Amino acid sequence: MNLTINGGAADITLENEKTVGELLAALEKFLEGSGHIMSGFSVDGVSAGGDTLEDLFAKNLGDTNEINVVTSSLHTLLAEALALSMDSLKQYGDASPENRPAIQDKWLSQSAASFLEHRAGELYAMIRAAFGGTGLSPAGCAALLAERREELCNPRAELAGMAEVVEETAKRLEDLPLDLQTGKDDHARETIQLFSAASEKLLRIISYTEGARAGEKTVDGTPAKTFLADFSAAVRELAEAYGNRDAVLAGDLAEYELAPRFRSLYSAFSGGEN
Repeated sequence: MNLTINGGAADITLENEKTVGELLAALEKFLEGSGHIMSGFSVDGVSAGGDTLEDLFAKNLGDTNEINVVTSSLHTLLAEALALSMDSLKQYGDASPENRPAIQDKWLSQSAASFLEHRAGELYAMIRAAFGGTGLSPAGCAALLAERREELCNPRAELAGMAEVVEETAKRLEDLPLDLQTGKDDHARETIQLFSAASEKLLRIISYTEGARAGEKTVDGTPAKTFLADFSAAVRELAEAYGNRDAVLAGDLAEYELAPRFRSLYSAFSGGEN
């Protein structure tokens, strides 16, 4: 039997798989962590679909000559799902009240909604809230989705555009101890919120641009994966200390741990360090 993935020969060793369905289940496990998922397949020239899927899954491998599998990048699928959702939100915002439920129901029935529900639950919930009138406005939600889509489609440009935000945020982290000591609670809270949003954006873009290759880089002489794990742990520790009103610990973490690490992380992945 000949197995191909996106037209190329697949280097996969069969074990105890006896049917096409069992083979495809093993292939899905093989693809885990690769940033791709199976998006379609054909067996001996018959494409999988609603009428053929069950029979193809049950087909014995011994009676099969060729299986062609198509995979898609998760990032590509996410960008497509966001674009479709943005269109639905615009239609919803422009529609009269009596026509809005049908637009929401149509979006819910699309593969884009299902993909977001299973792969980007936070965005899915945000879109549902926008449709339901309990979150961002449809226009506001669409604008946020557009920013996320731009991160996916043009991550290098988005990364380059973060330079000023990273530096301003790092400076505010360095000033956080004084803000906490002098009762500037609103400014301190804004600093935490700004850092949370900026660090999340930076980490997202790093995952889009580097993926598994992040392990090949170093940050301040430390393997990137180790640095990222330590950075994420420090972020959680800051959030916990701030939530517990531990001003001393929160200030120390912000000034001495996170401000310099934030700068170093950005520098390493924006081209300042190899």
